[in-house]
Amino acid sequence: MNTIRATLKDIKSNGSLNLLEFESLGEVVKVLTLELPKELKIGSNVTLKFKSFSLIIGENVLVSNRFFGEIIEIEEFDILSRVVIKSDLGLFETNILSENIESLKKKKDVTFFIKPSEIVIDEVLS
Repeated sequence: MNTIRATLKDIKSNGSLNLLEFESLGEVVKVLTLELPKELKIGSNVTLKFKSFSLIIGENVLVSNRFFGEIIEIEEFDILSRVVIKSDLGLFETNILSENIESLKKKKDVTFFIKPSEIVIDEVLS
């Protein structure tokens, strides 16, 4: 599980659908959720989590959470390979099909994305 510590900056709601905007180390992280923890309020510090399969490496993807990083490790396996990316937000890992790993070996710097609906609030810290 990948983790980001962040501060809640904005909440937009429409019925039961909530778009939350967090800030972490100068980056904006958006989360789309149906449920809000009762103790969550503007200024709350939280831990956000997302699965490694939720991180997408690419260039032209229409997703709000767009970040930049450097590939620091690639572990190749038969079907799925593990890729570790270092960014200003921290270290993150993703799993991609091994048949696509060759194109990543040629890159050091990458753009990566996390769908807002794939991030969950793990813990409200304050």
